[in-house]
Amino acid sequence: MRERPAALAPIFDRVGIKEAVGACNDITEEFTRTIEKYTTHSKTESFSKRDRLTVTFRKSKLESFRTRLNAARDTVQFAVTSATLTTSSSIYSSAEDLKTALVKQEEALNLQSQHLLDIERDIKDLEIDEDAEADETNNIISITTRDRDLTLAVLPVLQKACAEALAVTEAQASNTHQRFGSVTADDFSKVGAGVAGSNFGTGNVQQEFKDTKATKSSQAFVGRMNNQAFNSFWNSPMAKPNSNY
Repeated sequence: MRERPAALAPIFDRVGIKEAVGACNDITEEFTRTIEKYTTHSKTESFSKRDRLTVTFRKSKLESFRTRLNAARDTVQFAVTSATLTTSSSIYSSAEDLKTALVKQEEALNLQSQHLLDIERDIKDLEIDEDAEADETNNIISITTRDRDLTLAVLPVLQKACAEALAVTEAQASNTHQRFGSVTADDFSKVGAGVAGSNFGTGNVQQEFKDTKATKSSQAFVGRMNNQAFNSFWNSPMAKPNSNY
């Protein structure tokens, strides 16, 4: 099964890829604004001596920005991976390999969810200091209202993306995987391979088939079929060997 953009689109919408990328952009823009403020004396690609000292003194604040930016970036990557795993198994040699990848993805998303909660807790615990930027040599780990509000605004977006990505991954991990060899219906016979039932359209079954062959008025179905079609298939009359079918 190959990846299909049309199949990915609704999952991207559910997970909130667009919003998560927007959160990345918001953090990046704020990081850029901060760097520009700390490097006002640098006129070339390299830092001036004064700005180099300023950036050095602000190391912990910049590390805090990087932590938030990495969290946003990683969340987007995890969400995209979950969507891809949900719609494609073509990169895996077997259903077992896909299952293993899904389990690892679940573990990664659970860790990422906890990481986002830790960031939220840490931000709320930091002291608000509107003058934190006034002293260039001040490296006390405190934040302004602007810093806090930005972080607390983007974290729910990232947390939702992570939660939805985990939900679609868990659903995919619980899928049933079926692998069939060649299916052959001999002359004037019926053969079925796959699954039938009212939930056939929920996407909870993944199947692999080789060749399917039916000869001389024989009938065969492979894949998924709802109950009504399944009953009709088996109850429909068969052509007789001496008929002119």
